[in-house]
Amino acid sequence: MDRPRVSTHLYLPVTMPDGRSGDAVGVSEEHGRSIMTSLPRAGAVFATGFQWWWVVPSESQVGLMWPSTARYWTGACRPGPQRRGRLPRLAPRLIHWPDDDATPYTHPLLLYIAVCRLAGVPPVLSSPAASGCDYR
Repeated sequence: MDRPRVSTHLYLPVTMPDGRSGDAVGVSEEHGRSIMTSLPRAGAVFATGFQWWWVVPSESQVGLMWPSTARYWTGACRPGPQRRGRLPRLAPRLIHWPDDDATPYTHPLLLYIAVCRLAGVPPVLSSPAASGCDYR
């Protein structure tokens, strides 16, 4: 019996202010609710099923070791494929949009610290050289 195809890409319907694609960090709905109340400013947050996705600038994973309770998705914020008919079962739904409407991004370091705290692990930052960055 053929199984239905599952999308292997996350598409969040966000237009980035700089015109580039953005990334997303996924956490459980339970963790998402806790994070929402702990951040000074939350950017755009979407849900697919029981997963909450936080919009972050591209390459926000560089130098960070996200805990296993989070999923980092590169290039998540870009137009999805055109679909005919009804929406897919796990189409992203908007949970939160920032009040200031300045940018859809959540500050990635503050999000990272909140995710680590909920996972019960210390935040680990790698050195710029280890992440491939050169700050000379």
